[in-house]
Amino acid sequence: MAESEAVNAERGGVMRRLIIGPKAGEDIGDAVTLDVRPGLAQWTADVREMPFPAEWFDEVLFSHVLEHLERDQAPLALAEIRRVLAPGGWLQIAVPDMVLCAKSLLAGDMDVLLNIYSPHDDAAQHHRWGYTRETLAETLYRAGFDHGNMLPPTEPHELRMMVSADKAATV
Repeated sequence: MAESEAVNAERGGVMRRLIIGPKAGEDIGDAVTLDVRPGLAQWTADVREMPFPAEWFDEVLFSHVLEHLERDQAPLALAEIRRVLAPGGWLQIAVPDMVLCAKSLLAGDMDVLLNIYSPHDDAAQHHRWGYTRETLAETLYRAGFDHGNMLPPTEPHELRMMVSADKAATV
């Protein structure tokens, strides 16, 4: 039996999911939600200091949040996610793909600038860093995740990966 299956068995077969930065109207099922912006999730907290016990979640969905952090803050957020993931747990992450954004821009699609610069009134919504497939994989690996698998995008200009927290130690 895999380690994550053993943890699930101890919990009576209940899989614990965390969605960080849930989208409005998103079907969350029985997942726990967290957002830094008040009133948008069950828990209001910064992803770099989450109010959950270690190894509590089997899966974390971290979609279009990492790019809102300064580059030097990404390792702190990912370390905190790794802390709350149970052994054998999974992180699903999505960020804008800067390579696809650049290709669209060079092809004349000026609207892609909205994806890059994220002109929102709320400062928490501003993009502060961008990732390519290579830089995202390296950032995740340095935070203690494996290189994972690419997933199909659900939005234009999106880069999605599924990685596990099985790596024994950070680099």
